[in-house]
Amino acid sequence: LVKYSPEAIFIIASNPVDILTYVTWKISGLPKHRVIGSGTNLDSARFRYLLSEKLSVAATSCHGYIIGEHGDSSG
Repeated sequence: LVKYSPEAIFIIASNPVDILTYVTWKISGLPKHRVIGSGTNLDSARFRYLLSEKLSVAATSCHGYIIGEHGDSSG
């Protein structure tokens, strides 16, 4: 893809996101600011949504972040 679109920005949103983002960055040869992984942003958004549903408030009123790894490799 870099060959055909050398100014591309890659956004990785598939698990395991940390590993796939790193491998994409290394293989592509792009600068690190042009290979972006979703990380725990999606998990944090889901958490805030579920919390807002449980508390009957707007999701924008809920603040919280998920940190760490999830899935099969999280032990």
